[in-house]
Amino acid sequence: MTYPFKKFFGVVLGTAPGPALREAPGPAEVRLGKIPDVVNTAAWYEEHVQLCYDLQAAAVRAVHDQGAEAEVGKAHAALLAHAAIINGGSGPVLLAKDGIHTIPFERLAAARAKIKVLEAENARLRAAGGEGT
Repeated sequence: MTYPFKKFFGVVLGTAPGPALREAPGPAEVRLGKIPDVVNTAAWYEEHVQLCYDLQAAAVRAVHDQGAEAEVGKAHAALLAHAAIINGGSGPVLLAKDGIHTIPFERLAAARAKIKVLEAENARLRAAGGEGT
């Protein structure tokens, strides 16, 4: 009998030690285990461009037709779901000044939108003769 068979039968019959337990995977093995599926980036890009166009068209329709606002939400959700194919499901984030913490991009977008609204209101008040600061 050859050595591998003797070893196998020894383990089965209990006369030889079993295989050694494997150590917990290291960081490199964990990262390699999370490699995403291969994506055809050219096709993905074409689809993403179309979804961006759909979102823009829905936003323009929503300006003129208040009933089309739900369309904007659906188009935005489809765009985010499509982006998740590439970014692994995580949304875009900003790195804080300390270089450690991250800030969700939605917070930046909300802050920018708030600034635009406040600037427009300030300009409207100045035009009406009020004392805007």
